[in-house]
Amino acid sequence: MKKLLIIGAVLLLFMGLAEAKTRNMYGVKGGVNIAKLQISETDGSVDTSTSLGAVVGVLMQSRPLRNLIIQPELLYSQKGSDIQDTDKLTISYITMPVLLKAALRVDSLRIQPLAGPEIGYALSAKSANDVDYINDLNRVNIGINLGVEFVYSTNYMMGVRYFHGLTELDKSAAKRPAISNNCWSVTAGYLF
Repeated sequence: MKKLLIIGAVLLLFMGLAEAKTRNMYGVKGGVNIAKLQISETDGSVDTSTSLGAVVGVLMQSRPLRNLIIQPELLYSQKGSDIQDTDKLTISYITMPVLLKAALRVDSLRIQPLAGPEIGYALSAKSANDVDYINDLNRVNIGINLGVEFVYSTNYMMGVRYFHGLTELDKSAAKRPAISNNCWSVTAGYLF
């Protein structure tokens, strides 16, 4: 998995250096995740609710066509869930979404619907009661993003997106219900 993240970082670097006919912009972003673990086939014995986590990172925008943007990001992202009103599980990831965005313009506001895959690697998984679950989880998390970003005055951006996890998180899923990450993210950022 570490090799995959290194390859992704190198690809980001080369995309940044290959500014032949495209105009690239770079940026920083931060915000909040509103996350919840999705547990399927449960008999109701495990009650989960949303929990808040941080999301911060860097991005690059490349515009191969006038109304098309490719936006890879490298983010630190906290996901997880409150569990039965007694505990909270926070899973900290390094994630790399690669987003395809349409560039629509309304006066000085740019509206950019987005979609794309995301791969993440879990750095830690701890409960509020200081129990470490990292060895019980599949560290690689794959999912899909859908959302929209708004860019004002060329540099200021705000966005909302939904991440739907496709990967089974629990290593022992054959014995338990399937568990996946789902998350809403609200972010603000600056492009330069």
